[in-house]
Amino acid sequence: MRRSGVDERRRDGALALVTLTLLTAISIRADATGRLFDPVVAVAGCLAMSALEAVLLRYPDWTRAVWNRRPVQGVAVVGLAAIGLAAVRTSGGALALGLLVWGLVGYLVLLGVTVRHGNPIARLASK
Repeated sequence: MRRSGVDERRRDGALALVTLTLLTAISIRADATGRLFDPVVAVAGCLAMSALEAVLLRYPDWTRAVWNRRPVQGVAVVGLAAIGLAAVRTSGGALALGLLVWGLVGYLVLLGVTVRHGNPIARLASK
């Protein structure tokens, strides 16, 4: 396997983990953790992540070129944290945080699966 692929997965996993930690902390601080344990929210968050991954895989060169820019990665982490902070001020904040948290959990699982088996969403998206 190419070394850069491993490095990219580690980087992406670290970014996802940092963002997940921030969103979880926001949920705890805002006392908005109730939806984090809702199985419907968990499934919906993972499905949304899978759909986004499938769309981005349709344009791999463009996606990689944009995502490999460090400012884009920083804006993604800060942007999701800002969305989480803004969400807790609304009536649907706990739901939004739950969806984001579970989307990131699903993405981390996907990264783990790709280490041994490749990206199953890429195989489905190419059919």
